Amino acid sequence: MNERLPEDLQQNKSIKFKNQYLKTEVLAGLTTFIASVYIIMTNALILSDAGINPDAAMIATILTCSISTILMGVFSDTPFIVVPGMGINSLFTYTIVNSMGLPWQDALGVVFVSGIIFTIIASTKITPILMKSIPSNLKHAITVGVGFFILFIGLQKSGLVVANENTMVALGDITNKETFLSIITLLIILILNARNVSGSLLISIILGTIIALFMGVTSLSTLDFTSFNIGAFSDVFLAMSFKNIFTIPFIVAVFSITIVIVFENMGILYGQMEAIERSEEFQKPFVISAVSNMLAGIFGTSPTIIAAENFSGISAGATK
Repeated sequence: MNERLPEDLQQNKSIKFKNQYLKTEVLAGLTTFIASVYIIMTNALILSDAGINPDAAMIATILTCSISTILMGVFSDTPFIVVPGMGINSLFTYTIVNSMGLPWQDALGVVFVSGIIFTIIASTKITPILMKSIPSNLKHAITVGVGFFILFIGLQKSGLVVANENTMVALGDITNKETFLSIITLLIILILNARNVSGSLLISIILGTIIALFMGVTSLSTLDFTSFNIGAFSDVFLAMSFKNIFTIPFIVAVFSITIVIVFENMGILYGQMEAIERSEEFQKPFVISAVSNMLAGIFGTSPTIIAAENFSGISAGATK
């Protein structure tokens, strides 16, 4: 009995470790999902300005994110989700379609071709060459820049920051209930983070939602799924066009999109791989992020990137 005791204790310790690991990963996954789910609606609204049906864009976004994220987990064993980039979707809609005049079908073709070029770059020795040629501070700067961009969007949508003719931006009306709710939620996040509460961001989002219901900022009665048209997806699936592939606007668009997705994914992924202390495994998730852009073209959405919101999951303990 005494000889078996150490073995039993070791097994119990192993079981407890596995249970704790599973709990941490599930919590981190939920945190990342809730922190990034806004992208589904936001991306659909931006793509609708390009002429794409919002319902179709929403389904395309969900499918692209789901399949790309599964591929990321299966083939690279990393805790990263892949989403249409906030910013590059504006480039897709307002520059490539609205300004350069390409139909959205051609723009999807641009995304697919850019994804092919990106995949070639990510799968070959070009990636290590680029990694060595780009200074580390620039890689970190890309991550920080994207983070500030998302922060600015959040501050703008919450009403904490508003447009101003003289200073470009100014402090919003903090007496507005939506803005006041944002301040309360931010304070909850700060307090829970300061106390190192596990799942602090997820808890803060849930508490903020509950407070919003009590304040009347949102209401469950407004939810309506009856008007959602799933069949609209057929309009964008495999709708990409290559009839203008040899024209100057198409080539310029491919070059622009490729440059953005390669370096934005590289910068964000570099920071996140360092955060989970696995920077030596950079290339596998980089390849998946490239393949995801081909999927985006096939399913009918704007270019994808490794989500900056992954840092919320990493802060909750995600490692794989």
